[in-house]
Amino acid sequence: MPHLYNDALDDQLAYDASMSFVGGQVSNVRSNLLAPEQYAEGVNIDVTRFGSVQTRRGTDLQLGPVTDPDEPTWENISTDWDAYSTNPWEWGSTTVQGVGYYDKPGTEEMVCIGWGTFLKNSGSAWSEVTGYAPNATANVEFAQLVDKVYMTDEANGNVHSYNGTAITDEGNTSTDPPRCKFLVTHTNRLFAAGLTVADSLACSDILDGGTWDATNDVIRIGGDSGDPITGLAPWYDWNILVFKERSIYTVNADPTETAASSWTIHNIDRNIGCVSHRSIAQVGSDVFFLAPDGIRTVKTILQGAQTAVSEPISVGIQDVIDTINWTQAVQQASAVFWNNHYILSVPTSSSTTNNTLIVYNTITKSFMGTWTGWAATDFAISAFGGDTRLNIADTTKVTTWLDYVAESSESDSTYQDDGADYSSSVSTRAYTFGNPLNELQPNHVEFEWKPGRADSVEVRTMLDSGLEAIIHPSTVDTKTTGVTLPVDLPFTLGRVTPIQKSYNLMPQGPCREIQFKVVAADNKMDLRAVRTSSYVSTMELENV
Repeated sequence: MPHLYNDALDDQLAYDASMSFVGGQVSNVRSNLLAPEQYAEGVNIDVTRFGSVQTRRGTDLQLGPVTDPDEPTWENISTDWDAYSTNPWEWGSTTVQGVGYYDKPGTEEMVCIGWGTFLKNSGSAWSEVTGYAPNATANVEFAQLVDKVYMTDEANGNVHSYNGTAITDEGNTSTDPPRCKFLVTHTNRLFAAGLTVADSLACSDILDGGTWDATNDVIRIGGDSGDPITGLAPWYDWNILVFKERSIYTVNADPTETAASSWTIHNIDRNIGCVSHRSIAQVGSDVFFLAPDGIRTVKTILQGAQTAVSEPISVGIQDVIDTINWTQAVQQASAVFWNNHYILSVPTSSSTTNNTLIVYNTITKSFMGTWTGWAATDFAISAFGGDTRLNIADTTKVTTWLDYVAESSESDSTYQDDGADYSSSVSTRAYTFGNPLNELQPNHVEFEWKPGRADSVEVRTMLDSGLEAIIHPSTVDTKTTGVTLPVDLPFTLGRVTPIQKSYNLMPQGPCREIQFKVVAADNKMDLRAVRTSSYVSTMELENV
């Protein structure tokens, strides 16, 4: 309630707090309009199902470095150094073009294309397999059917297959796989799109990715619109989602039909399309994708089996969406659904490669904010020995996300990206203490952390959306370490109780609202709550 008059000896003390952060980042509105559980900005953080803010996990180069097989070494350089126009040790400037996981009885391998070369990895090192030389600047898509993995390089060349030993050129006749941009597996068939006829959808024979019928197994989707297909996504039952630039269709690809012309096609939306095939990810019965106006979902309405396209779920972070370099996103945007997170990698600002991840948590149903440090171009889930892992392909390597590491086994390297530290931070909503009409004199703030691994956590204030100021010159040490027996005496037990630090804010102000920012320079931070108080001044009746 606003205070117009107060006859007490001192102004009234008001309180405000963030006891949970499950509402995630909402940055497209003024920070003083956020709900109690929302925050203004998160960088490299995740929110637990219990509402605390944690630094995200890092990555590790578990599969070994991906190097150009033609990269020169000192031993095989026979030409004089000054004869090179560029440094031969700075070899290759293209990205890892695609990554996948190949699994059949007796064979488990990661596969990837880098520098126009096919590479395989059984879990520790990459080696070249000859027989496939795709365009070195094109995305390469993988799709496994039965015991072969098939690959295509954006219709630049023939589809090739790999059986765990050798690569086969599948040819380019009317009974061979068509040259295509997109290739997915659905209903025990391969489906291809991005053909010469841009709105065509084709499929292979059942359980045979090498046999196709260019007459009976090809159908045009919305052929009267001239709207090209931009992505495919297998869905429930026999349905496959066909995304176009300006529309979305679902096709009931009934395998019992003898010709594709008998399939049932249903239009979901005639105004919204998909930007990038790689941005599509199935999330339970839902499908997330990057549309021209943000992140949208296709959701099934069980009653009546109807379908609808949601409003952008990214409205609350539209300011982040607006930074996307849309020209490059058509080629570069890539996403995955993993461990209750939809992770979308995009290029932002003037970047021509992916440099920002936008992360949505499906448990809290909110955006975590942005993650940096991953130049992710593609994702693949591996299952070596039955242990599933998320692998991330970026410009020069394939790393593994360390989200599977048990909390009791965490180390400093668990919060590094391939050995490199990264910072994490959260900016709270703006606290008005329920008195938006009154001037405030900040009194105190208390932060509560769960013991973590960060020994350098900094706390800052920001009054009336102004410049950030460090609250206290020293940083907070939240680090805790365990004890492994036997151990020599004396020793110090690690912290187990919450760490609470309070700070005097009286030297700051007055103001109308106050925000706080918590920054960990490296390692793990686990923020549980922010509690603050302020004196509420009487209302100003005139200020001219």
